[in-house]
Amino acid sequence: MKLKNIIIMSAVSVGAIGVYGCSSGSSSSSTASGTYAYISDFGGNKLLQCSVNSNNGQLVNCQNIAQPNTLNAPTGIALNNGQIYVNNSGFNSGFQSVQSSSIQCALSGGIATLSGCLVSSPTGVSNPIGFTINGSYAYIANYFGGPGYTKPGSYTWCSLEQSTGNLTNCNTESAPGIAMESSATPEVITINNNTTIGNSVAYVTDQQNAGYSYCKVSNIDGSLNSCSFESLVAGSGGITPIGPRQMTIINGYAYFADSGNTGGGTKQFDSAYTLCNVSPTDGKLSHCSTQQTSPGQLNSPTGIAINGNYVYITNENGPAGESVGYSYTMCNISESGFLANCNNYVPQGITNPNYAPPGKGVYLTYIAFGSN
Repeated sequence: MKLKNIIIMSAVSVGAIGVYGCSSGSSSSSTASGTYAYISDFGGNKLLQCSVNSNNGQLVNCQNIAQPNTLNAPTGIALNNGQIYVNNSGFNSGFQSVQSSSIQCALSGGIATLSGCLVSSPTGVSNPIGFTINGSYAYIANYFGGPGYTKPGSYTWCSLEQSTGNLTNCNTESAPGIAMESSATPEVITINNNTTIGNSVAYVTDQQNAGYSYCKVSNIDGSLNSCSFESLVAGSGGITPIGPRQMTIINGYAYFADSGNTGGGTKQFDSAYTLCNVSPTDGKLSHCSTQQTSPGQLNSPTGIAINGNYVYITNENGPAGESVGYSYTMCNISESGFLANCNNYVPQGITNPNYAPPGKGVYLTYIAFGSN
């Protein structure tokens, strides 16, 4: 099984977002000082750190971050106050002690090493995918509901101890408790703090049911409430949105990465992204349209984030006919909100993207940006 994350607005999380041009030119040695991309490799049990080229935005000097025996099918990533958080979905064999858990490590400036890593398994966490931080709370989307890969999934929210970065006072709510379908597979929680209704709002993507749950965020304890489930439809783009994973908000638009599969199914549908307008009042989504990118074609996209002038989408699958994924699509945003001038790249520095054992693959999933 191949998997997925959460992104947040106006806070530090799986990624932030940007605008402007996209270059297909060759990479130079210039990099943005102290700016790094972090990408989870679900199939290879690895975490990549890449520098961001300041001339064209491409990801260069990529290397595996050392953290022995702490990763198990890593998915969602969040950065906050010198700490990095990575979810272990637990779908790969081995490393039984870190299955269905999150790791928290200190980032060392510019060095591909993590230190002081802690493995935590908050009560209720099961096959976690998305990890989001919003102020003093952390949110984890649990793809399945317990042992044996049972549906529905759930979400876990915890208090974030600012001095240590540790997660405390964690609680878990089943997906139906936030108006999701009985067979829901929650992927990522995106939080929108830019509303005028007195509450932040949250969007919880559901890969299985091609939609999302829209909720208000409690000002008292950070929980999600007053939820309603909304289905994504084909809209004006003509492509049916299947398998939404990470979602983010940029300049009044919401973007879903549509992987084209429903989690465990064998039939692959169109890979795409869905673009919606975001209400500045209550954060509700409208006028959605599902699109492909051209010429930078998406192939089972999972993560989407922005850094500087570019939007980055990680592709879980590789080129047509290949079983592994190791590419990302980089775009700018047009005045109408659609992604434009897109091109596909392999993170530079990965000498052998097919390094995983047979049947595993590389599967780049989620991406986050930060500065050390």
